[in-house]
Amino acid sequence: MFASFLYPYNFRNNEAPCLWSFYKQLSSFDRDEILYIGSKEYFNAPEYFARNNRWEVKPELAACLQYVIPSSGAVESAQKSIICGDIFNALDRKFNNNLAVWTMLLTQRYAPLEDELESIVERVAHERKIDAFLSWSNCESLNYVARKHGIPVIYNELGPLRPPNYVFTGYFDFCGVNGNTEARKRYGAFCKEAESGTLPILSKAEILDLMVQDGAARSLLMEDSNDYEIGLPMQVEDDSNMLAYSNGWDNEKLIQLAGKYFRKNEVIPIFFGNCFFHKEIVSHFIFMHIEEIIGLHLRSFQF
Repeated sequence: MFASFLYPYNFRNNEAPCLWSFYKQLSSFDRDEILYIGSKEYFNAPEYFARNNRWEVKPELAACLQYVIPSSGAVESAQKSIICGDIFNALDRKFNNNLAVWTMLLTQRYAPLEDELESIVERVAHERKIDAFLSWSNCESLNYVARKHGIPVIYNELGPLRPPNYVFTGYFDFCGVNGNTEARKRYGAFCKEAESGTLPILSKAEILDLMVQDGAARSLLMEDSNDYEIGLPMQVEDDSNMLAYSNGWDNEKLIQLAGKYFRKNEVIPIFFGNCFFHKEIVSHFIFMHIEEIIGLHLRSFQF
């Protein structure tokens, strides 16, 4: 049995912040295959979230993420263990900022949360074996409890390639997501295998055949074009990769640094659903959304 860790802290001032992943898992697992661990808000009826205009219960967005909005009966019948939100009150008083609390939970252990998780694991162990935890965000307390009981944690995230132009990709990691990941280790192993000559390397055309769904997009991607020197993929400002793992960088600093090395119209800042748009900073650059960059070939540049 899997145990899905649905972040029990409302880090973006919205209850049940991982609601879509809960609904995605409800669509993907049989009831007996998974236990959901989260705050009580996750288990409100979908109609409750519809009244609050949550995007997770909009049919067109659910279709994009390939899940079915569950019935209230499906939510009610799901195996669940509820973590009381009151355990975070002390952190709220200390930091007085939801994102600061989340940053702490991403990177540091928190005893009250560990006590809750310990209690759940011990109770479930009498009836079922937990084969792995599933999580969409890092949590040091979850890591600690999982290691103590010898339970792996599987971290998931949406992949960089998504419909309609690409096949749907996802990220799977046993160490972390956005930070503390296996990415460097995997890339090192790939390079060694590639250098040995035993690993067949796909051509660009072969990769596109595997990953691109849209014929017009594939044709554009096969064209040679060096219209721009560099593209800057911006991050969502309140995501964990910016809050906890950015090593002091943010979108503004990255854009300003690029401005030192490139002239007007040489840089494309690409914004991924950013909460804030600093017009005065990017006014001398070309601005594009991710949907507009199909077909652009960007030469890499290392600072």
